[in-house]
Amino acid sequence: MIEQLSEDFRNQVVFVHGCWEWIGRRTKSNHGQYRSFTAYRYVWETLMDKVPRKMHLHHMCKNPACVNPYHLAIVTRAEN
Repeated sequence: MIEQLSEDFRNQVVFVHGCWEWIGRRTKSNHGQYRSFTAYRYVWETLMDKVPRKMHLHHMCKNPACVNPYHLAIVTRAEN
């Protein structure tokens, strides 16, 4: 699945214990930053689907630098 992402993006990911760990630029909260997106949201919207309005992506693996879409879930703000 990751092969569907650009080489530029893939070059900023390493695989650690099932996570796709972002090693590129990060936000203050340790989320990956890719262009004008958080890296995990970019992956989700590129490989999966749009995140519905007023919903959020939650890292089930508790790793904010993870961009593996199988480690993310769409949740409400309160759940996140």
